[in-house]
Amino acid sequence: MDVYFANANTGATYNDVQSIINDEDDTDVVSYTIYEVVEPDSEENGVTQETDTYSTNSWDPPVGSTHKYETTKTVTKSSYVAKDEFVISVVKGETAKLTEKYKGTLTGSISGKYFKKSKLGIKLSISCVYSTEYTFTGPTSGKVNSREYRVKYYRKDGEYVQRDYCYKPNGKLYGIRFRKGTYKEPVKYAMYSKDHKLE
Repeated sequence: MDVYFANANTGATYNDVQSIINDEDDTDVVSYTIYEVVEPDSEENGVTQETDTYSTNSWDPPVGSTHKYETTKTVTKSSYVAKDEFVISVVKGETAKLTEKYKGTLTGSISGKYFKKSKLGIKLSISCVYSTEYTFTGPTSGKVNSREYRVKYYRKDGEYVQRDYCYKPNGKLYGIRFRKGTYKEPVKYAMYSKDHKLE
């Protein structure tokens, strides 16, 4: 089994390579090529500022108080393949373009309570797009006669605890509140191909 990288800057890790080649059912695959591994943008995708709606009789900060939010996250399941999508297949010696734009998206989720969603630092989506102008090439030599292009999407799971530090106008701490929950966060996607020897 051979694995190739389309360029020196694919960003693929050892675990990425293992997750791509571990397709046990594909006994006809001769080689794999990894083209790119892309992570979500640094900005919080799909996250908006939210107001605090928490209210109890025991929590009554004085007028003019300020808040500082702190979030602690723990990964409970490291990066894993959440889905694997087919893009296009090209026969030996040919080139092809998509008849329709490919856009694949992996979404995340947050389950639980929080004070400020934007302070959780959890990305909620990642998308891979290939236009109809993108050219895909088939294998050019060797025993293989078909090349299949696919995209793997990766996600990680975790837990979070968010603290709300409330300070009085004089700077002294009024109190601390806690909220917690779980999340599923898109990590990256990997665009790759599989070269087959089909009968």
